[in-house]
Amino acid sequence: MCVELPVPEHARSLLAASSPCSAHDIVCSLLHIDESRRLGLLAGGVRDIMAHSFYAELDWPALQALSLPPPFRPNEHEWGQATTSPADSKRVMAELQKMVANDAAVSQAHEDIFRGY
Repeated sequence: MCVELPVPEHARSLLAASSPCSAHDIVCSLLHIDESRRLGLLAGGVRDIMAHSFYAELDWPALQALSLPPPFRPNEHEWGQATTSPADSKRVMAELQKMVANDAAVSQAHEDIFRGY
């Protein structure tokens, strides 16, 4: 069952390529109570998430290369200087990749807290 939800104007372009059903499906699949059926924990891992119909129009290589233009940019007058330089983005991405590579992103304590969800 798909339910129409109100979508803010700036987010409509983000959801235009996907149907409300695919958005509902990915949320339900990521939050499935049965870990053996939860998206991301299946044999395909994160590739299953990337292959989901919700992301059908997303250019994953461009996203990973940080060359994808943002789908929404806040109004600078409302939020101040809201832009980030490509060098800053690449530095942050490199730090995140190191954290993941070192398995430091999630501590054992956090894994224990969220086990079973």
